[in-house]
Amino acid sequence: MLLFMWVSICHQQMTKRRPSHIRAGTFLWYLPDKLLLPVLRDITAGTLMIAEGWFNVGDFIELRDERCAVVERFTLRSTKSVA
Repeated sequence: MLLFMWVSICHQQMTKRRPSHIRAGTFLWYLPDKLLLPVLRDITAGTLMIAEGWFNVGDFIELRDERCAVVERFTLRSTKSVA
């Protein structure tokens, strides 16, 4: 992606043309990638958590910062726990 942008900028400087359609196409490819990637990552991780049965509602869990909590509910994108 960055190589494509660099080539289009260098090409623009050499030919003094303004390939705005190339830059617009690059932006339109880059934007959904950055917006959809976190959502897809969360849904994939949530699906694996549910399928593998990592924990259930009411389970006692230990968090990274050495706090403990009880799972109140969980979905594909989030887990709510009560300390």
